[in-house]
Amino acid sequence: MGKTYDSLNHVEYSTIYYYKTLELQNGNLILVGKTNNLVSGNEDLLLTKTDNTGNIIWSKTYKSIVWIPGVQEVPIIIMFSK
Repeated sequence: MGKTYDSLNHVEYSTIYYYKTLELQNGNLILVGKTNNLVSGNEDLLLTKTDNTGNIIWSKTYKSIVWIPGVQEVPIIIMFSK
């Protein structure tokens, strides 16, 4: 459950679903999931990187423009460079 604050400091909660995991060579994890966008009502793509003990290193939300109702997974291509 994620916590979001609006401009008046009111708290709203959103749900986070992770459904893909990629383990990196150093043991860190990349998690791919979705979260509901409380403003648009769409579900946004969520990428999170954790260390090998589960501590979040970074997390990035990519806003969706269109989300097809009933589609559980959408093909995603993620490219990493060294």
